[in-house]
Amino acid sequence: MEQYLAETIDINADGEYIERSTGVCNAVCNRSLRLAANALNRPDLLEPVRRNLDLSYHMLHADGTVVTSFSQRQDHGTRVVLVNMVDSYYSMARRDGNGFYAAVADW
Repeated sequence: MEQYLAETIDINADGEYIERSTGVCNAVCNRSLRLAANALNRPDLLEPVRRNLDLSYHMLHADGTVVTSFSQRQDHGTRVVLVNMVDSYYSMARRDGNGFYAAVADW
């Protein structure tokens, strides 16, 4: 596992994973990193999650759908409500005491 993680996380400085899939894959990456961070006692794995959650908020439309035009995955150009990220916002809100993440999760 450590060898795999040593290859680094494919996320850019803005907080977007390589697939740029705000509608599907980002939620999977965030969930996986949260679980790995807990199982391996590696809190450093949560930093990409925070960056992605920050970015994802800025990609929300007023109706709760998210920008998918950048995606390189199956969600490209589709209308997606960001419910698949609620668990990450909620988990990180509780972990960090982050009221902003809690508000996004509640929205």
